[in-house]
Amino acid sequence: MGEVSATRQGKGGIELSSLDWLLLHHRVKLLDRQEIVRKLDIQPGDRVLDLGCGPGLWTQLLADAVGPSGRIVGVDFDSYLLAHASRITKESHPGHDISFLQMDFSSVGTLDESFDIVFFSNCFCYLPDPSSIVENMMQIARPGGRIIGRNWDGEPFLLYPMDVKLLSLVQHQLVQATENRTDGAFFDHYFGRKMPGLFRRQNFRHVTCDTHVIERFGPADTDLAAYIRTNGEWMGDKIQDRIDKESLAEWYAHFDPDDPRCVYRSNEFYFCMIEMAVTGYV
Repeated sequence: MGEVSATRQGKGGIELSSLDWLLLHHRVKLLDRQEIVRKLDIQPGDRVLDLGCGPGLWTQLLADAVGPSGRIVGVDFDSYLLAHASRITKESHPGHDISFLQMDFSSVGTLDESFDIVFFSNCFCYLPDPSSIVENMMQIARPGGRIIGRNWDGEPFLLYPMDVKLLSLVQHQLVQATENRTDGAFFDHYFGRKMPGLFRRQNFRHVTCDTHVIERFGPADTDLAAYIRTNGEWMGDKIQDRIDKESLAEWYAHFDPDDPRCVYRSNEFYFCMIEMAVTGYV
């Protein structure tokens, strides 16, 4: 096969959290993410907590928004990702007030400063008790501040050209596989749709939701091809014991660049998914 996919698991076997996957993911969606941050109406001088900052990719976008007069604090539990975050932000934003802390998300309420915005991206899906994290975030948001949760949802995940029956079969089995994990690690691939309700159950003055549609067309460039292929292989690996061998082989063929059925090599290639940004006003 002619391409290398990103490895997918990060520290402790956490799904879709390895550094190379996060970097690839960010490159593919950079323009979308810049637009998402623009819509958040973050102001120069704002103090922002980037909770679950990982390798600092969103941190850079937030730093663009607050400018050198603002402050960004990135928090994550993974020292390896934090080291990457510290290095790239020093290079990309010299003179900005950006710092990083290693701590568990559940301890964030103990921070001794308050923030205009607490930003939490692509992390709710790993937490079995998301309400407690929201409560912790509210403790460090200043009066009038905002809590912003951002997460993808595993459906819709549209790919063409591909037989809709095969895509539906894999999607159905993926729901079963992610809901009935045997490794003990929590992972909710469909959390995006649950965020508005989660925030509405909290004691916010007001809650809004902005749903962003991610679309791509073919033929795919190198990064998009690797992104689509890694997603397809991840899905296939999760459901390989749940569907017949013929259907599984056909699924993998759609992500093999040497196979004529490869979806992202087609001029008719289309990909679509959605991501949500939910804001709670303190």
